[in-house]
Amino acid sequence: MNEMNGVYKDQAVSFLPAQDVEGQADQKGNTWGRRVERFSESTPGKLILGGLILIGVGTIGALIAVPLALSNRASISPTNASLNLSQTNKNISYPTTYLPTDLQTEPLVTSSLPTLQNHADPGLPEKLESQIDSSSLESMLQELLTFGSRSSWCDARGNGFANASDWLKEKIEELDLPVEKSTFNYEDTYYGMSLRQCSRNKALSSSNLFTMFPGESQECIIIGAHLDTVTNTVGANDNGSGVVSLFEMIRVLQKENFKPKHSIVFAFWGAEEAGKTLLGSADFLHADNAQITLANLWEQAGKNATGKFTISGYINLDMVAGNASGNEGIVISDPDAASTFWEYLPYSGFKRIAEGTRRISQLFSEYFTRKDIPFTKTKMRRVGDHASFQDKSIPSVMLYTGYDNCYHKNCDNGSNVDFQKLENCTKSALNVAVRLASK
Repeated sequence: MNEMNGVYKDQAVSFLPAQDVEGQADQKGNTWGRRVERFSESTPGKLILGGLILIGVGTIGALIAVPLALSNRASISPTNASLNLSQTNKNISYPTTYLPTDLQTEPLVTSSLPTLQNHADPGLPEKLESQIDSSSLESMLQELLTFGSRSSWCDARGNGFANASDWLKEKIEELDLPVEKSTFNYEDTYYGMSLRQCSRNKALSSSNLFTMFPGESQECIIIGAHLDTVTNTVGANDNGSGVVSLFEMIRVLQKENFKPKHSIVFAFWGAEEAGKTLLGSADFLHADNAQITLANLWEQAGKNATGKFTISGYINLDMVAGNASGNEGIVISDPDAASTFWEYLPYSGFKRIAEGTRRISQLFSEYFTRKDIPFTKTKMRRVGDHASFQDKSIPSVMLYTGYDNCYHKNCDNGSNVDFQKLENCTKSALNVAVRLASK
């Protein structure tokens, strides 16, 4: 989970590039500070300066932040998006795959989750979730932690992320499932001079990893978790918990030979904690990358694409095994939860996002209520990869267990993991996904 992204976005600051904000402070802070200090030596100066600051901040915030926020979202509506395969991102490497002509002219993604019905046999979700094995979750996590830090920051040269990604890819391939790995480059310039010196301003590389259970249609439900960590921690909860949860769902669905009506795609994101944040999921949704990835998975499964792929909804698992104290239990993002203005902003003018998100959130709520598992709801904070999907007007829900005392610390090493919460989150996510995707 990305702390910086959530802080800046909730304050409506990161609608401007974060490094620009930082750069202004670095380059202008000393000179401007001396002028202010001289001006404010007198009492009248202090009063005048204070008044100007209050008026300026209020006026500029109202005139710039809100319109900018709204225009940012409006400009990426699927109705405005279009593919241009002649424009390629030279920092991204994908296998060459034939795309049908209609894929080259259709919008990147569309969302029709409100039209999806609960087609699942009432007994099927429970049957599948009963196959979730807590010992399998624990052993998988222990194995993942042996790769050390999976950071995209200073210790990226230790190859923890790359090695873990290769290991995960092999485990999925052993299940005889289609696998797609997409790489992308980025510059580590977000967190200040110390990290820029560490990477020596050189472009770093990360990757996303995908697998698919193809359905009868090319309409997809995506479930994702970020594989990377912050620096100098093995990231047991953040986000090893989400990674092993996804893999356990994959294992169970394949073991039970699950055949959905709507395709289910599992995504392991890279560089969620790096750069300008959420880089992996944002890369997937950039330009034609989503269509290419989904077409490649579809082809590997022995199917021929006959039109565009659509993404109906996204479920994000991030920090789903925290042992945080208190009564919050498992936390579900929900557009109807009480919250602040800035958290409500994404929903106020975009009814379709709220409707689809509400439908997914309600399925989680019903599950936890039925199982008598404590849970709470919050607005969809911009602290995880679900925000990338929200920015594309795709209904998305985040599942997490709150911030424990080891968040982004060395002690996020497994001693802080609540395996009962991990099991509950895994079962609930599998249950909801099956209900959304089954006949």
